[in-house]
Amino acid sequence: QNVRLASRLTEWELKVRSESEVELERVQALAALNAIPGIGEAKADITAELLYQHGFKSSHDIAAAESDALLEIEGIGTERADAIWQAAEEQAAALTAALEAEQAEAAAAESATAAPAPDAAAGDEQAAGQTRPAGDGDPAPTEEG
Repeated sequence: QNVRLASRLTEWELKVRSESEVELERVQALAALNAIPGIGEAKADITAELLYQHGFKSSHDIAAAESDALLEIEGIGTERADAIWQAAEEQAAALTAALEAEQAEAAAAESATAAPAPDAAAGDEQAAGQTRPAGDGDPAPTEEG
């Protein structure tokens, strides 16, 4: 009830999440950040944690940010910020390209299986020796003996 009241008073959409949901999001974000080349390679590297604490959850988040935003993080200097931003931008582009290729492949496969070519259906009937009379498409009546 308190959340609904606060939502009405502030006119903000408030979402209540469990601790397990928040922790799962954190683990997924840290895994995504550690996958960026140059981050998390040393055991003592806490860069991913620092990035997460400053709102970055993926290479796309970093690539979309201004490179100066990384300089605001204590412990990340100019060279390191540039290297992280460049690596994140490259990884985000590669992930986007891979996703687009996968979607195009799935769409091509779906369209190939969805509808057979119109000539193929006519060819099948002719190959079987069947012909249809020109008309409304109903089969001709057969005589039963």
